[in-house]
Amino acid sequence: MKTGFLRRLFPPTRVKVAVTGAGALYLAALLVIGVMSYATANNLLFLVFSAMLALLLVSGVIGRLVLAGLELELILPARVFARTPAEARIRVRNLKRRSPSFSLELAGSQPGKSGDFAFLRRPVYFPVVPGGAVLDAPVEVVFPGRGPSSRNTVYLSSGFPFGLIRRRNPVELACDVLVLPAISPVPAADVAAARTAARRSAVGDFSGIRPASDSDDARHLDWKSTARTGAIHVREFSTLSNGEVEVIFDPRIPPGGEAGFEQDVERCASLCMQLSRERSAIRFSTGSAHAASSGVRAIYDILCLLAEVKPEVIGAAFTVVNGLQAGPETTNRVVIGAATQ
Repeated sequence: MKTGFLRRLFPPTRVKVAVTGAGALYLAALLVIGVMSYATANNLLFLVFSAMLALLLVSGVIGRLVLAGLELELILPARVFARTPAEARIRVRNLKRRSPSFSLELAGSQPGKSGDFAFLRRPVYFPVVPGGAVLDAPVEVVFPGRGPSSRNTVYLSSGFPFGLIRRRNPVELACDVLVLPAISPVPAADVAAARTAARRSAVGDFSGIRPASDSDDARHLDWKSTARTGAIHVREFSTLSNGEVEVIFDPRIPPGGEAGFEQDVERCASLCMQLSRERSAIRFSTGSAHAASSGVRAIYDILCLLAEVKPEVIGAAFTVVNGLQAGPETTNRVVIGAATQ
């Protein structure tokens, strides 16, 4: 019975306490005054020593009250990419009706720690959160890897009231979000192969002849107009898209190939994004999952599949089957994967 009462009075907490520089000086002064008061039996020194001890007690009680009764909410954008800063908002709700919280600092875990993510690129500071109030602030969040993310840890700390001791409370934030693969510059060889595949299926009606630009295809060169005018001209077509590309991602990897799997996923995602920006229709497949994209918005269906794809370790003696290989020169197929390289 007594144990239950004490547990309710002093509930277990994960708050970590750290002494600041000012707190170290204060404790040193407290020790010196305590020794002097004991050695000299001076009542004034005993009074000062008692007041300093009482200040430490008040600091502990108020500091714990400041961090109690706070609720955090993370508001993320609709799409988040791995290793890419994303604009979000952090909302702090003070559930204490009359007691405000002062000098709150919110920081994320350090990158590379298991189970955590680099939540905040910069700490967020709230000077005061009044009782019953709700405050929010813009933040930048960074997820180190792709895939579903449900719970992550952030740290709420405060040195109030006297700055002698800083209390740091880990808080788990519930944020159900699917982190998409990082988009990086596409290798020139991949872009060239994809554009070649797209041109094989590009169709359109002839609409006229115009002066050539650097981005025009040499196959559309109009020799008659070029010879007649002395300037390079190309034929223009009313093509609604730049062709269709069949992109296949092979999730199978040989033993020990886990390190390169994530690079292949990002390579495939970056290539699909590049094709989408160039208005090329995409037919994507990986294993038993399929998706089609014909615009910038629809590309996110493909990125969601790549965000959840998992490697399939195969035997050492492996032969590429089921068409997961580079097609002949007459097809518009692009295959990416460790097992097909």
